[in-house]
Amino acid sequence: MPYGYSVKDKKLLVNELEAKLNTDDIDCVRVHIDVAAHSSMLEPILAEFGAFCRTIPFAAPGIPYVSNLTGTWVTADDVTDPDYWVRHLRQAVRFSDGINTILQDPNRVLLEIGPGRTLVGFARNAEHQATAAGPTLRHPKEATADIAVALGAVARVWAAGADLDPDRLFAGQHRRRVPLPTYPFEHHRYWVDADVANNGKPSLRATLRKRHDVSTWFSTPSWQRSAAPSAPDAGAAGTTMIIGDGARLVDLLTARLAGQGEHVIDVRFGSHFQSAGAGRYVVNPGRADDWVELIAALTSNATLPDRIVHVTALGRRRGQRRVGRRDPIEALQATVATDHASVLFLAQALSGLSHPIRMTLITSGVHSVRGDAQLMPERALLHGAWRVIPRELGHVDGMAIDIDLPAPRPPVARDDLPAEALQMPRSQLLAQPAQRLSPVCQSVLPNLNRRARCASQSRPRLFASSRLRVSSRVSTA
Repeated sequence: MPYGYSVKDKKLLVNELEAKLNTDDIDCVRVHIDVAAHSSMLEPILAEFGAFCRTIPFAAPGIPYVSNLTGTWVTADDVTDPDYWVRHLRQAVRFSDGINTILQDPNRVLLEIGPGRTLVGFARNAEHQATAAGPTLRHPKEATADIAVALGAVARVWAAGADLDPDRLFAGQHRRRVPLPTYPFEHHRYWVDADVANNGKPSLRATLRKRHDVSTWFSTPSWQRSAAPSAPDAGAAGTTMIIGDGARLVDLLTARLAGQGEHVIDVRFGSHFQSAGAGRYVVNPGRADDWVELIAALTSNATLPDRIVHVTALGRRRGQRRVGRRDPIEALQATVATDHASVLFLAQALSGLSHPIRMTLITSGVHSVRGDAQLMPERALLHGAWRVIPRELGHVDGMAIDIDLPAPRPPVARDDLPAEALQMPRSQLLAQPAQRLSPVCQSVLPNLNRRARCASQSRPRLFASSRLRVSSRVSTA
């Protein structure tokens, strides 16, 4: 036992030593036993004790244990020798050596069998630490119930990974499962550190600062007209992968991009992954392994795309038609299992690459400016995922395009859509039949004077309410 001593002598001398140690401010604890074992006070009885041991038929141990006499694993020769037990009674306890021997295997759990936690405290000073350690009985001065201490010891053993026998532990009792958190509450730091691979990008943390002008604290989203980008240069042709699910726009984009010299990879939805040849593939949108196989096939063929256009959430909403309309719950479930899953699993498959990719998401029914568009809120999940992907994957960038389709003939034949998919930086826009709108945030200042007047009224009110006026505004540039 490092930095600790055990003293045994006559009671009067022990009392004097205890008083002296307390006066010198040295910690000491009286052991709650009346026998001065392992001391010279046992010398007069050792011969009689040895003669008694020779009458006992000792046998080799069936369970390995560490000897307090040697500080290592006991042997059959030790246990069957009567003189061993005489020395065991008289000589010092090599507890520190024994604990270090046990903890040479790190997968150990220590339980103190007996009242108190003295030995558990000694074990914490060992060279190695146990997986778990605890008492099984309360200290004589503790008021805790014995069963609570015993069950706490069993719980620590189980939490450390040891197997328990519930039939014996709960024999004669009816137990039920209780929902618990998957991990104990422990205060640890889980902050996401900066990505070393993206050191070239500007740091968002460096630009965060308090705005002292209150008028810049609040804003409302709005839309303004913006000019369509120019067509890409002939020398900028590369590889574009178009992910579609039967929309007419897919065939139009494929034809026009091929006419501009692009190598187009056509990906459609099906039951399982397969290569249809000539740059055509089929994937199951809800199966992550299919997207991994797709990226692996493109990598092996040296046809990794420079641009990806995702065009599956376009036109009619998914789900079964019920009483003249499609069920919104089924539409949500079908969109999550198909469109959203394809975006998520595609991003996961791209996470292992460093090849720069521009990703364009084309949807309909997500935004409305004039209020007459049929909204499909379940498709907003795709835009949410698209906003996160460029922040998680440093080599992926792009934009999201939401097309308003109020007329029976969708305005998808415009010549500017390929340019949108190829050239625009990461942004979000709403493409309508006759105009192209980009989102802007306009600063608004809340009516602070009205709030102050309400607070200054002397008559108490049980309920206070305020109205927020929302206006949709389209500005022309």
